[in-house]
Amino acid sequence: WKKACDQMSQEAHLTPRECQVFLLLSHGRSSVVISRELNVAVTTVKTHTSNIYRKFDVTTQQDLIDLLDDRRIQISKMNCEPRQRL
Repeated sequence: WKKACDQMSQEAHLTPRECQVFLLLSHGRSSVVISRELNVAVTTVKTHTSNIYRKFDVTTQQDLIDLLDDRRIQISKMNCEPRQRL
């Protein structure tokens, strides 16, 4: 999960704060909960969320979670494939 989040964050060029919000969104946290956890205004969280959605080309939190799940499956498959000897 963490590896998938890190990869996706780097590819989308998320800011450090957007990475924090992304991690919490991927756990299904609401804007209110995120604002309390990060000690910022709800409107600030919503701005970061909007930027994250734009960078990942999604429109809902569920779309974001689905995208992350797809990446996790990809990583899992790559780790399970047998290695060929060179």
